Amino acid sequence: MAEGYTIQLSQKRLDLLTGQMGIDKDALDEEFVRQPNLYWEVAHEYSRAMGMKDQLRHEIDLTKAELDKTIRDRYERDGGRLTEAKLESEILNTQRMADILNEYDQWKYMTEVWNSLKEATSQRAYALRDLAQLHISGYYATSPIKEVSDDIKASRVREAIRQKLRE
Repeated sequence: MAEGYTIQLSQKRLDLLTGQMGIDKDALDEEFVRQPNLYWEVAHEYSRAMGMKDQLRHEIDLTKAELDKTIRDRYERDGGRLTEAKLESEILNTQRMADILNEYDQWKYMTEVWNSLKEATSQRAYALRDLAQLHISGYYATSPIKEVSDDIKASRVREAIRQKLRE
């Protein structure tokens, strides 16, 4: 699979790409250009995490089969009685199986987080489209009345400060 691809590396990529999810409404053209690449990067990381999880699922199955044979052979050689419940318990209590299951759980969680980020990236595309519509409709345009009102407020504040300084 992906040699050297670790939970830590996946987490670093997750942090990096999560930090790029914000939208600068004053640079929508740049955001539109960036969106497909951001989606591809997130989808690619999701696929990598899914691949690691699937690989570990396969490793769990192989390890269970190997341990099953080893334990059955040991009981047969020693003449002990082995039930399926006892066999399953012994398999699950090995350090080897515990390590693999722990790593599997980490990758399962990481896969779910990447999937959530992939969904959020899709939602980001819709938000960009809606923001563009707002921009086109003049929602972000500055109203001349608002500018005059802000100028009046600013001049009143300046006048009040001058009054205080004179006192």
